Amino acid sequence: MFAKYYLELPYASDAVAAALLAEPPESWLPGHVKAGGEFEESLLAEVGFKVAGRRVARRVAVNVGRPVPLGAGALVVPITWRVASQESLFPTLAADLEVAPVGAELTQMSIGARYDPPLSVAGRLIDRTRLHRVAQAVVRDFTEGIADKLRARLRVSSELVANQVAPK
Repeated sequence: MFAKYYLELPYASDAVAAALLAEPPESWLPGHVKAGGEFEESLLAEVGFKVAGRRVARRVAVNVGRPVPLGAGALVVPITWRVASQESLFPTLAADLEVAPVGAELTQMSIGARYDPPLSVAGRLIDRTRLHRVAQAVVRDFTEGIADKLRARLRVSSELVANQVAPK
């Protein structure tokens, strides 16, 4: 199954890509929590979505792959996650976080995610009727979480540059 979400950021794609690459993934990973125990080699994060004003979330082990620059300010970062408990009940998700220029000061950030529903045939049937919407909501929430962290970092960078350039 496939889930995708995209949004636009009012910054040049080079600046967005640089903000992603400047710090380790745990600085922009939404819901990051420190790894430990069997997940020492992974990052742990909370992923989820809001429904009826409440957040529904699960802890996942996240692996962030090596970023791949595509030229002209475009960048792809492979990400995988799996639920840290009850693995057979939740799918492993493989995704690409993509950053691409739309204009001089506008960047599209998207996540395209692939997953196999759990529980084979029954899981695919449930996915078609309900779980796919949950997957879409989780991918959207995750993408928005990354964007929020990048917006904050880019806003601070812009303010620092403006303060350095402004006459005293």
